[in-house]
Amino acid sequence: MPTAALADIPRVAWAFIALRLALLVYSFSLPHHLPHRLGVAVGVACAVLVVNLLWLGAMLIWRQPWAWWLYLVGGVWTTVQRLFAMHDTGAVALLVANLVLIGLLASPGMRRYVGVRWPGQAAPAT
Repeated sequence: MPTAALADIPRVAWAFIALRLALLVYSFSLPHHLPHRLGVAVGVACAVLVVNLLWLGAMLIWRQPWAWWLYLVGGVWTTVQRLFAMHDTGAVALLVANLVLIGLLASPGMRRYVGVRWPGQAAPAT
C-alpha cells in the first residue's frame, strides 16, 4: 500500500482538501443540515468530520482508488441534488463550489497522484 509524505501531496490535492473542508464547515453552519438539539448536532458534526478526514486520508495519504471513486460519486450526487434545490444565492455558490470540487477531483494531476485511470486508459509506462 503506497503512502505519501505531506510534502509529496500535489497542490491540486491541497486545493481539494481546503475546498472540501470549507464546504463541510459551511454546511455545518446551515440550520437545516443538523438536528435542532445542540448536543446531538455537535456529535453529528464531529462524526461527519472524522469520517471525512479518514476518507481524505484514504484517498490522499494511502492513495486508495476506491476512496477517489466514492468522492466522485458523492460529488456528482451532491451537485445534482443542489441543482434541484436552488432557492437562494447561497445554493448557487454551493453548486459552483461543488462543480469546482469535481473539477479538482477529476483533474489529470489528482487522478495520476491517486492512481486512478479512466476506463480504457492505458497503464502508465514504467
